[in-house]
Amino acid sequence: MGSISVLFLLSMFLLAFDVKAQLQRNHSSNVIPLGSWLSPIANRTSWLSPSGLFAFGFYPQGRKGFAIGIWLHTQPKNTIVWTANPDNLPLSSNATLNLTSDGMLLLRTEQGEENFTANFLDEDDPEPADSASMHDSGNFVLYDNSSKVIWQSFSNPTDTILGGQNLSSDYQLMSRSNHSSRRFRLWMDTRGNLVSYPVNSTNGPENAYWSVYTFFGPSVSLSLNQRGLLRLIDDSSTLIILANKSYPGKKETRIVYRAILDSDGIFKLYSHHFWGNSYTSSNVSLKWSALHDQCEVKGFCGLNSYCIGTGYKAECRCYPGFHFMDPKNKLLGCFNNFSEDGCSKGPVIPYDITTISNISWGDFPYSVVSTKQENCYKSCLGDCNCAAAFYLYKNGTCNKYKLPLRYGRITTIPVIAFFKVIQGNGLSSANRPPNPVILMDSKKKIILILSVTLGSVALLWSVIAISCFFIYRHQVHRYRKLLPENNALISVEADIYSFGLMLLEIVCCRSSIEVNVSTADEILLSNWVYNCLAAGQLDKLVEDEDVDIRTLERMVKVGLWCIQEDPTLRPPMKNIILMLEGTMDIAQCRHIGLGSSIHPTITPTSWPSPSGQFAFGFYRQGTGFMVGIWLVGIDNITVVWTANRDDPPITSNATTLDLTHSGKLLLTTYEQEEEKPISATTSDSASFACMFDSGNFVLYNKKHSIIWETFRYPTDTILGGQILPSGGQLFSSVSETNHSTGQYRLKMQYDGNLVLYPANTLDDISEAYWGAGSNGYGNGANGNDLKYRLYLNDTGYLQIINSTSMDSVKDFSPSSASNDTNTIYRATLDANGLFRLYSHAFDETGKLESSDVQWSALEDMDLCKVNGFCGFNSFCTLNDDKPYCVCLPGTDLVDMNNPSLGCERNFSEVGCGGGNDHVASYNITTTLNMMWSDIPYTYEPMTTKEECGKSCLEDCNCEAALFTVSSTNSYCQRHKLPLRYVRRDTNPDIVALFKVSMRSWNETVPELVKPPVHVFTSKKVIVQILVLILAFTTFSCLALGISGIYMFKIRVLRYKRLKESETLGLTKGLALNLFSYDELRRATNGFKDELELEKLVVGEEVDKRTLETMVKVGLWCIQDQPVLRPSMKSVVLMLEGITDISAPPCPTNTSM
Repeated sequence: MGSISVLFLLSMFLLAFDVKAQLQRNHSSNVIPLGSWLSPIANRTSWLSPSGLFAFGFYPQGRKGFAIGIWLHTQPKNTIVWTANPDNLPLSSNATLNLTSDGMLLLRTEQGEENFTANFLDEDDPEPADSASMHDSGNFVLYDNSSKVIWQSFSNPTDTILGGQNLSSDYQLMSRSNHSSRRFRLWMDTRGNLVSYPVNSTNGPENAYWSVYTFFGPSVSLSLNQRGLLRLIDDSSTLIILANKSYPGKKETRIVYRAILDSDGIFKLYSHHFWGNSYTSSNVSLKWSALHDQCEVKGFCGLNSYCIGTGYKAECRCYPGFHFMDPKNKLLGCFNNFSEDGCSKGPVIPYDITTISNISWGDFPYSVVSTKQENCYKSCLGDCNCAAAFYLYKNGTCNKYKLPLRYGRITTIPVIAFFKVIQGNGLSSANRPPNPVILMDSKKKIILILSVTLGSVALLWSVIAISCFFIYRHQVHRYRKLLPENNALISVEADIYSFGLMLLEIVCCRSSIEVNVSTADEILLSNWVYNCLAAGQLDKLVEDEDVDIRTLERMVKVGLWCIQEDPTLRPPMKNIILMLEGTMDIAQCRHIGLGSSIHPTITPTSWPSPSGQFAFGFYRQGTGFMVGIWLVGIDNITVVWTANRDDPPITSNATTLDLTHSGKLLLTTYEQEEEKPISATTSDSASFACMFDSGNFVLYNKKHSIIWETFRYPTDTILGGQILPSGGQLFSSVSETNHSTGQYRLKMQYDGNLVLYPANTLDDISEAYWGAGSNGYGNGANGNDLKYRLYLNDTGYLQIINSTSMDSVKDFSPSSASNDTNTIYRATLDANGLFRLYSHAFDETGKLESSDVQWSALEDMDLCKVNGFCGFNSFCTLNDDKPYCVCLPGTDLVDMNNPSLGCERNFSEVGCGGGNDHVASYNITTTLNMMWSDIPYTYEPMTTKEECGKSCLEDCNCEAALFTVSSTNSYCQRHKLPLRYVRRDTNPDIVALFKVSMRSWNETVPELVKPPVHVFTSKKVIVQILVLILAFTTFSCLALGISGIYMFKIRVLRYKRLKESETLGLTKGLALNLFSYDELRRATNGFKDELELEKLVVGEEVDKRTLETMVKVGLWCIQDQPVLRPSMKSVVLMLEGITDISAPPCPTNTSM
């Protein structure tokens, strides 16, 4: 192995020595002395290489102009391989090229100007040239007086490298169609990667169209040797071979290889074969090509056009609604020949949508929305910023774009593109119809239309009133037919229900139904107790009594378990006694049986967790209700999960949330006869549900296996014990009171990194505004590494973990040392885009004491660092540490009451039609210390901000520009509105320029878009309309009043029937067992023989003393005289056995 390395180094040394020797021989045999000169029209127009294959001098360019360069003598025309000052205009025939006596290679123009053709004066210790030489390799070289090379064309390539030439790190080739206009570039970047870009574009992956994807560092260069080996090399070895076309030629044949970034943007390797005397005959052949599809070259077709074709044959076409800039040169792109209203506040131009299938373009969308195809074009049509969109069938996303569109091409990806075009194909002002006027001439038609419309509504109210009357009559008829002997047979489950209801009556010192209460929620005792437990307000049940809250809570929970609607969920009497004694723990999840339902306005409205700290059900949002889970507080609730969060709030009172007998969790709206699932579709049916104190709502099957849980489908929050898996996301809410999907998202990426993005954006680093910095742990390239997840434990420890090894990858917050079970932790992506960890501390009674922020993703909580905090065309600034959104020049707020919605243009564009005629309509204003993150559609070197502003003013696509100055160059970035993520920047080398209008609305808005004018031609019509409306209003109020009266009577009748019915309205098997005082006395032998109590609990094994205690306490509590009834404290003491209980007297209202 060592001998091979020695031989390789020896061969490299000999090759370098041979090259140096050849340079010396060529120099000595073909010297161009000082004082030599060339002229386009003189006898000597060029200096030839020794073989005559290459020449350096003047060559024709254009019709009458000339340029200085190097060419290879080929047939039928010469091949240009290098050009001096390629960006300069063609030279006149009177120009001369001089190798002056003081050692300078100068170009003297017809106007007498002198320019350096070979500039070597920038070197550290420049020496003047002593001579020059044109080599057979195609290299033109300048030497000093010691024959040292001080400048050579090989070190300054333009679009070509020849055999023996390298493209060093941070150098690039520029393609040229006429050796002056540049369209593409090939860059040997400083990371060791060889990449092709369009000219005037940033060095980003979004602009690259070909790359070797090598990253070996800055020592890498592209090399082509004289035998056709094209490769990437570093200081000592070959890294990548791109092409190897080396083969021995005949003695009389000479082969010259050249690698060129062709005018079509494709990097190619050609070979030229020469033969005959003095190599007068030649041919050329293509040996290698980086690409074989012309449409893969980004920028081959200009702005707002797309490429179609196969192989090297391609053509450019305009998008719908666009026209070619120059029909003779379709590569220049297209323009839209109509005015755009954009997002201006004036009248809206009417647009249509047209489609093209299987087409795409390369820019980043400003919005990515998951939706259906039919909604995609509607979304673009209704979005004033949207000029085009395409719908990806693969992931069901709608990608919306602004103009200009770049890098369009036909694709095999299943996609459909939508383009916004003006209705009527953009009629000119001369052909536009006058503003429409709607004349109301026929009063009979107007009256007829209003009569039919208002009459239909009035008829509807009449039907409702009559229906309410007949419903009331039906309820009265049913009430009169109810008889006491219709009670159902008594069952064990019914006895347990009766005991639970009696226990709640004892605790609350009131009957199960009372009509004379302060609120409707207190009519039914069970519902009132349930709501108080869910709200953590058990003290309302005992008013001013001094009781032990924990004992009260235990008794309330036992009572509620006993009155469950599903008999299978009721505990047996043995368990009831054990739970009351504290021997058995009360279940920690709220069981919900099949057939259970809740209502948004009628209690129960939710299913609470056992502790009452969490609840699942209906909560108020705006004027309606949503279904979700919330953390119960003192004054308000903290929503932690929302079902179907982007649906409109529920406004119908005829809505219930049901766990149906078929095992489905459905939201049913009876008015619309609509059923919407709350849980994800599962193959298994639920047997029951559970609401846990962790905040997790779970559906179980009959095997008690989990088939669905809210912890698997987080919205904006994760709770203690919950994870966010790889690929999972949290989406912020719109606001604290609106829990629809908001503007931000947090993604646990497959690469192990946790990143914050604005919503509706791609997973790109340019969109992110915070990252955990944990990327690199996962296999993000394949997108299937599912082992990394975000985890929050019950003690507030937030971390990214490896679920395979259970190792911590990234810790965000320390675990609470106290391990306080009364503290609940949640990690929430707030509506303002900040991801924060909160703690909620509860006191011993279950009331919320405090809520604090434990950790924040942005430590300084600077909202101006949140991408998208201020909407389009606005920037964020801090004033007294509070963020404010300010509009950019030429724009106004979309909503004065909500500045975060962004700003819109306050003028209309005149489009790109008419060349530069629009320039006089605009002016350029500048702003310092401002930046934004959008990718420019052009990135062009310029020297001054005035030049940058002028280029934007003359570019019909440009609405804003950034002029940036670096240590080596200055650039002008041109942009189209809307601008995103605008922010203040302290860099003094950045200047923002904005195009603003100098016209008024009447001058910029086309007449076609002005709204129609409604003209009434008869005053009598107005009077008759007012009479009809008044009559309709009176009749509707009357019908509404009648309906309300009868609906109230129906409700009162139901409660009356429920109170008077001994079954309390329960179904069969749930009726209460009614005992008289005498029956209880006889059963207990005057309350002395406890064995007789077995008759009360037939078939149950219970503690007789405890049963006797509870019976006596119950009898004391229902005494006729209130003074005989014990206080709540005494009741608790008697039930716990602390106080002796005497035999109660007979309550006369219970004797029979």
